[in-house]
Amino acid sequence: MSSLLSQSYHGIDVYIVSNALDGQSFAYLARIFPACTVIQSPDNLGYAGGNNLALSLIQKGSYDFIWIVNPDAVIPDETLERLVELGDLNPDVSIFGSKIMFGDRPDVVWFGSGTIEWEAGLETKHLYIGKPADAVPTDPFPCDYVTGASLFFRRPLSITTNGRRPTVCRH
Repeated sequence: MSSLLSQSYHGIDVYIVSNALDGQSFAYLARIFPACTVIQSPDNLGYAGGNNLALSLIQKGSYDFIWIVNPDAVIPDETLERLVELGDLNPDVSIFGSKIMFGDRPDVVWFGSGTIEWEAGLETKHLYIGKPADAVPTDPFPCDYVTGASLFFRRPLSITTNGRRPTVCRH
């Protein structure tokens, strides 16, 4: 999370969702990340549900782009700046993903893009997995899917939360 806050691109709003039900995680996150909006989920909604909870609040803002990032991600300082640049240069592209490296092997690719084998029962595959970092093209290229660990997309969006109400701490 700290690497997200140290991005070279400034003026960002960061939303953090706590799915833990004890309230201690929410209080801890609100204390150590005072510049962020911390949201306490009313239930453990899991990965997708937690993201949808944050997106339901984010859609009320006037953002051009939204970036969903796993909280354990270590992000190079210029990543968000590059994603915004790519978004501006490619107005016909709605969703961008990131090259993601293994945490314990930072020079080995975990995700470089994804394909779906439509004829094989919708089997998905990560491309470039196990390859060196420079094996993934540096310019944007089409793929069937990007992983939710780093999902950058442009507005507008439409999100529903099934009537559940979060607790929000804004600083």
